[in-house]
Amino acid sequence: MYPRALEVRVVAEDVETSPVVADAVISPVEREALLSDKLVSALQIAIEDAGGGLWRFRFEGLDRLRKTEAPQLW
Repeated sequence: MYPRALEVRVVAEDVETSPVVADAVISPVEREALLSDKLVSALQIAIEDAGGGLWRFRFEGLDRLRKTEAPQLW
């Protein structure tokens, strides 16, 4: 683990969150970035339907649902 190694922010088409300092963990098997519940909370993300890929920012109304972006694999 690399404590406080990253600044993470959400960049959406119409809004960008403030950066949040986060720890980094490198997995030899995972190809997508995984976010902890604490980081999701700090980024003000509200997951409305995990299986359906619907989410919003907590500062937005319940009528502003966003769809999960396509994975970025590396």
